[in-house]
Amino acid sequence: RTGDIVTLDASASSDPENGELTTVWDLDWNVDSDNDGDATNDNDAMGVIHRFTPYESGNYSGSVTVTDESEASATRMWNLTVLPRTYQVIWEVKTVTYDWDGYLEQGHIHTITHMPSEEGRIMSFNATLTLAMDILPMMLPQDNFSLTVNVLDDGWTQTVRTEQGNVTHNASASMEYLNLNPSSENAHNLTADSLEELIEMLNSQSGAGFGQGDWQWLIEAEDADPDFPIDEVDPDGGNEWELVVEFTFLVPRIS
Repeated sequence: RTGDIVTLDASASSDPENGELTTVWDLDWNVDSDNDGDATNDNDAMGVIHRFTPYESGNYSGSVTVTDESEASATRMWNLTVLPRTYQVIWEVKTVTYDWDGYLEQGHIHTITHMPSEEGRIMSFNATLTLAMDILPMMLPQDNFSLTVNVLDDGWTQTVRTEQGNVTHNASASMEYLNLNPSSENAHNLTADSLEELIEMLNSQSGAGFGQGDWQWLIEAEDADPDFPIDEVDPDGGNEWELVVEFTFLVPRIS
């Protein structure tokens, strides 16, 4: 299998005259390593025993040439079939929460860029932007912000705006999206040349790569300056905000 050590052994060779033998290995008849136009006569390694580790599956062909002290030689071809490794993949659900906060004045925008999907396949997310409540009469009416999410590599954008549904509650805006990527059977076997190749294969499955790159969150104070001025000065020119985003992933556990 890929990643296993292969041993090429020519120790059974002998010279009837008990002379010293020289052993030369051509490790791949598909590659002309000495660029002489003949891919079957290369000197890729020397020694009675040669070990190497193939990292790609497939069929390998080469040869070994044994030469005695009088320059008489014998060549034998060898063939090797390297199989890919078999992995068991079990998908586990994992939830990750991000929390940011800050303060914005009228017309200002705060940008957050991050990559949430390094661990697995994004299945869903929900995001809530909450504003601090204006309590004093001079600070009314309540401010309103917008929240925009951009999934940059996928060209996917969504926007929501805060509203105060109840005078006793903070103004807020929420978005939730489910089934962003296809689900997968819980346990199954897959073959690949290496663990790295398997992970790349899982991440690049058709229709299963949404959200793999950077995500960008834009918080804009669209309406943070509606307050009743005192001596022509707005007592509350902006507002504090908090953004909480929860992602649900399918994470492959590989054995």
